[in-house]
Amino acid sequence: AWMVACLKPRGGFFQHTPRLKIPCNLCPLAQYCKLKPEPMEQTDDELMARVSGGDVEVLSDLFDRHHRALFRFFRHLCGSGPVAEDLTQEVFFRMLKFRATFQKGARFTPWMYQIARNVHVDHLRKKPNETTLWDERQD
Repeated sequence: AWMVACLKPRGGFFQHTPRLKIPCNLCPLAQYCKLKPEPMEQTDDELMARVSGGDVEVLSDLFDRHHRALFRFFRHLCGSGPVAEDLTQEVFFRMLKFRATFQKGARFTPWMYQIARNVHVDHLRKKPNETTLWDERQD
């Protein structure tokens, strides 16, 4: 467990700073500290293992952590914000749909980006061949 580090007492009170975090067992003033240790954050792999096990509400935590990066990934590939939003949403839908394919002990991020690549390929297959024609009017 981690806690916000205790600084030297000033005027009989301990000061705390959120910028410096140290393990509780290393804090020399832990026995006097009134702060409760912060809970350890679960890794993406652990969260996805929980989703795979049926705790689908945890997918919202993964969404909060990764939707911006996926949006940027798709925005770079497609060049369109609305399309990137749709594809990002599709990735999380497929993660939920195919959650049983996530193997316990596997790494989450490569699995997520493989789904993202598949979503992008499927998008390109559905999209009709578009060509931009320049205005060829004779002046």
